Amino acid sequence: MATIRYSKHIISISVICFVFILLFAQSSNATDFKSRINAFKNKSKTYTDTEHNYKITAPKTWKHSFSLDGTDHVRAFLSPDKNIVLKIRSFTVHSKVTVELIRKLFEKNILVGGNLITSSTGFADDIPTSIGTYISVFNNITIGIKTVYFIKSGIAYIVWSTIPEYMFKYRSKEIDSVLNTFKFIK
Repeated sequence: MATIRYSKHIISISVICFVFILLFAQSSNATDFKSRINAFKNKSKTYTDTEHNYKITAPKTWKHSFSLDGTDHVRAFLSPDKNIVLKIRSFTVHSKVTVELIRKLFEKNILVGGNLITSSTGFADDIPTSIGTYISVFNNITIGIKTVYFIKSGIAYIVWSTIPEYMFKYRSKEIDSVLNTFKFIK
């Protein structure tokens, strides 16, 4: 397992989401990408969790849900074609809990059957962070799963995205455009 120490001057969540660009193949059409980003800005909505101190912006066309799972806050987004799923799970943790422990529990209890491809741990703006990339099968379709784990001010965050493997190169920038909007508000 590699250990990474991010610079304090890097914007914490946005930089980590850059890893998605490395994982997913990129579209070569820059003009198309710019037009998609502009459309995203004009047709999006920001969702805020003031109790767990974050916000994220997603296209208005994506289905959104928010629920409580015990004391966990679970926010989910689904693209209109149902190929992209993005979830955020946040919950309070004891000061001795680590992102590695959260990652291991998530792999054991949520990503049952997922195969870990890459894993790294470190810090983003002094926030303990772990990143995991997985391949799994869901409804007989091979999917890629990218998960980022954080702990900040006694709250753990698990932010993950899934997409069919064959769509990586076509949809990665769309995923990144949403993930890059995740921000802590305090």
